Amino acid sequence: MVERAYENYLVDECKKQINYKKQLESNAKKIQDEALREQKLQSVSEFELSRCVELEDLFPRRKKGHGYR
Repeated sequence: MVERAYENYLVDECKKQINYKKQLESNAKKIQDEALREQKLQSVSEFELSRCVELEDLFPRRKKGHGYR
């Protein structure tokens, strides 16, 4: 039961990180200054989805057919 609860927690946190990253990307794309926009987009691309990585590491069976992304 504890394992399932932690898995659900990681799924929720992973989804939040994905949504946050999408929001960062959307905001970066609105920047008028091309150099700054590219810098921000590069920063967004380097943003690690740490909870998603942890979820994949601890619960690899989710990769096939039970995705969260």
